[in-house]
Amino acid sequence: LYVIFCEAFAGQAADPAVLAVLVGVVAATHLALLGGAWACSALVPEEDALTRLERRVAFLMTAPVKTSGLGVAVLGAMYGSDAGEYTLPVVLYHTVQMIVAAVLCGPVSRRVAAVAAAA
Repeated sequence: LYVIFCEAFAGQAADPAVLAVLVGVVAATHLALLGGAWACSALVPEEDALTRLERRVAFLMTAPVKTSGLGVAVLGAMYGSDAGEYTLPVVLYHTVQMIVAAVLCGPVSRRVAAVAAAA
């Protein structure tokens, strides 16, 4: 992944405006997927509030997960040697995904702890 990404942008400067738009689109897509995952996880029936919340959190954190390696392999199959520039959204999505998960860990774990304490 790193080699393909570096070869695609060797000697080129990316336009900051284009990068900002791309990061915004990728972040919005990821947040929309998280919202959908949270909404879908509400459909899982559980008798116990703690178990239900734990399952929803697990679903939230794993539902939008994708594999960067698979994305790059598919791009390579589709575009061959020109796949390098198309890896930017894949790399950005993975980065946004990690940042959002890190930000959500604290509030989500506090919510689970509160429900566990109340149970």
